[in-house]
Amino acid sequence: MLESQRTSVSFEASNYYNACNTNMFNITSQSQKLHKAIATSIVRLSALETLDDIEQSDLSLQTLFEGARLAGLRAAKNTSAFVPNCHPVPITYAAVDFKIKGLDIIIEAEVHAIARNGVDLQAIHAVTVAALHLYALLHPFKTGIEIGATRVVPDTENDPALQWPRNDIRAAVVVCSNAVAMGVKEDKAGRIILTKLKDLSISCDAYAVVADDVDAIQQKAKTFADKGFQLLIFCGGTGLLQSDKTPDAIAPLLQRPIPATMEAARAYGQERTPFALFSRGVAGFISDTLVLTLPGSSRGAAETIDALFPEVLALFSEENLARR
Repeated sequence: MLESQRTSVSFEASNYYNACNTNMFNITSQSQKLHKAIATSIVRLSALETLDDIEQSDLSLQTLFEGARLAGLRAAKNTSAFVPNCHPVPITYAAVDFKIKGLDIIIEAEVHAIARNGVDLQAIHAVTVAALHLYALLHPFKTGIEIGATRVVPDTENDPALQWPRNDIRAAVVVCSNAVAMGVKEDKAGRIILTKLKDLSISCDAYAVVADDVDAIQQKAKTFADKGFQLLIFCGGTGLLQSDKTPDAIAPLLQRPIPATMEAARAYGQERTPFALFSRGVAGFISDTLVLTLPGSSRGAAETIDALFPEVLALFSEENLARR
């Protein structure tokens, strides 16, 4: 073998080895939500007479499909056992159905789960194994069958927040901290929020630091609301210290509080730290400005963004804007 060929094979083998040693994707920061997926696969016969042959044999179509359905359901529930990088999910609903169209047996699987990641792989695995089951039982009929296209049906998961043009959102971040305001402490949590917003394709048009003072916090909130900012995030002062005054300053200004928003953030945090129950953050609208109050710790701020975004952006959809 030529040296260049050996180098090429070695490079390809190295890439394959690295791919096989890839760790599972980290989904710890993902929020649990309802995921749905539909996948289809086609088993193509060579002649319509095959269906008559099946009905006249000891193996009826009903029996054939019930066996394939059982195989598909088992596959959906055990996908992670066969695909190393697939996370196990608690499937809450699964169905495998069949219909005949000409020479094609069309297999469709639908899978639901309340989990941190989607169920596309489970749906694909279900139809693939169901197709293999049909192939195995139809093979003795020497029908020249083929397993055709297998795919996930698009748009099976409706997430309006993901469709919102985020670059159109005017956002501001205000850090509430005596230490940061006096220059004694570096702001880390606010910078993390800015980075996470950027990762979400949300450009922050304003960043400010204020002391832990009710009047100062309220003045900033009113100023940004009057300037037409759509998203205003306060960071810090949501705990139980005497100096933690952000919720006390913002709550009276909220014309339309949204209690469930921060309840969701606290529930998310509670799964990661027992101290999330001490957070007093509030959320709601001042005029047309959505105001969120996040913890002042770097971890707390980051996890709250992870808990609420991108879903909270659905509040800025054209439909919801029209309703407001």
